[in-house]
Amino acid sequence: MGTGRVVTSPDGDRWRVRRRWLDRGLPKLSKSFRRGRKEAEDSGFLDGTLAFEGLTGTVLGLIAAVFAVAVVVVLLPLLGVALELALLVLLLGSGLFGRIVLRRPWTVEAINLDDGERSAAFAVEGFGAAGDAVDELAGAISASGPPQQLTQGTRTVLPRPTF
Repeated sequence: MGTGRVVTSPDGDRWRVRRRWLDRGLPKLSKSFRRGRKEAEDSGFLDGTLAFEGLTGTVLGLIAAVFAVAVVVVLLPLLGVALELALLVLLLGSGLFGRIVLRRPWTVEAINLDDGERSAAFAVEGFGAAGDAVDELAGAISASGPPQQLTQGTRTVLPRPTF
């Protein structure tokens, strides 16, 4: 997450000034995967076995194996790519709808890289106005430290980072 511009204030502190897309951190996927795996193990879904007897069973088993390999090698990757693209389009569309149509404000933040507790954040409506606010905030920090207000936008509180 090293995007943004790094500026130095007169007291020597380094600040990262940037415009944020998300107001909160990304979810922890490892917890979801662990929970889903535990539920699958508890349900006993993987305990059943399939057995064939005699020559008919062997032939049917080979046909099933070839079919399974074809599905796993060809069909599942294509299905996965199609689902990823559909999800990407849906997420991008909903994000753009919220930012453009609903006029959800952008968060312009300045985080002190030397002392993480010191930060400043402003809610600014409009992509262009947020870019101007980033320039104004960077200039103000390099001149005299973080300002209490900007020309455009209102001061807001940053959510606590979750690591």
